[in-house]
Amino acid sequence: MTLDVGPRVPQTSVAPGPLEVIAPILVRWVTGPTVVEVAENLAFVLGGVVDELGWLGITDAWTRRNAAPYASWVTGHSSNPVGAHRAHAAADLFGPAAETVASTAFLLDSSIPTEPDPHLVGDATMEQLFAALVARAIHTLKRDGAEYPARADVFVLPPGLTARPEDAPPGWRNIAALVVVTARRPWDMDEDEDQHVITDAFQAARAALDGHWSDLPEEFRSAALSLDMLAALRGNITSSGARAMYEELVSAAVFHTHTLGADPDLDPTKADRR
Repeated sequence: MTLDVGPRVPQTSVAPGPLEVIAPILVRWVTGPTVVEVAENLAFVLGGVVDELGWLGITDAWTRRNAAPYASWVTGHSSNPVGAHRAHAAADLFGPAAETVASTAFLLDSSIPTEPDPHLVGDATMEQLFAALVARAIHTLKRDGAEYPARADVFVLPPGLTARPEDAPPGWRNIAALVVVTARRPWDMDEDEDQHVITDAFQAARAALDGHWSDLPEEFRSAALSLDMLAALRGNITSSGARAMYEELVSAAVFHTHTLGADPDLDPTKADRR
């Protein structure tokens, strides 16, 4: 996280007072007579604060947008390397995993201009334009130089449901959507395939949005958070909790569209839920 996000952190997101307190502690952790593993212990220390204040309570607008993929560390959650190793070992023993159609979901948070786009036609809204850009971008996803077809169902959420007004710069307003991505993948080969698909879809969506609204400041550009992580941040750590949040967000949506021209077999109503 430090190597990836650290160099891009704006000065306004750095609090000098707390930094003066924590920096010497971290130095002692890695230079003292007993070396302390930083990431997991820092996550453990912050876990209690997150439980009390929540993800929104410990982050500013820039962090919510740009550090969301690392929220699992901050909240004390960690990946399961043993499970991932077993999945890879099983793939080596039994050959390639069969490709199946399944869906995964993430929250996409971004900003759009407050003034209507001059290219809008008829009664079209900025929410519809945003959703169309995202849905179209996820028609074909890329990973490691290879392409695979996908479909996105984009549910635009009402203002203020998942973000705060200050999450957008002057002249812009915040917009959030639940994005359900469906693809035919060897889902069981890697237990992190859900996150890989989310990453592929988010990169495609962000590129499309950045291309259309290139003058949006970097610190306010799109960010993503997986649905299960969003549920966990709200205290719903079970699959049923994530399902309940999915249904809550879908029912609250003010607009829904999907990728046009996608393979009919990628209809999420026919797919397995991840």
